[in-house]
Amino acid sequence: MKAFAMLKIGQVGIVEKDRPICGPLDAILRPTKGLICTSDVHT
Repeated sequence: MKAFAMLKIGQVGIVEKDRPICGPLDAILRPTKGLICTSDVHT
C-alpha cells in the first residue's frame, strides 16, 4: 500500500509499505482526504 511519509527533514513523499495486519479488535480505515498540519512542515 502507499503511505505518505517524512523521508528526511524538509522532504516528504509517498512510499510503499506492507499492508497492516488487522487483529480481532482492530479496524483498517481507508481515508478519502488528508491534510498536512503546517506545524509538521517545520519539524
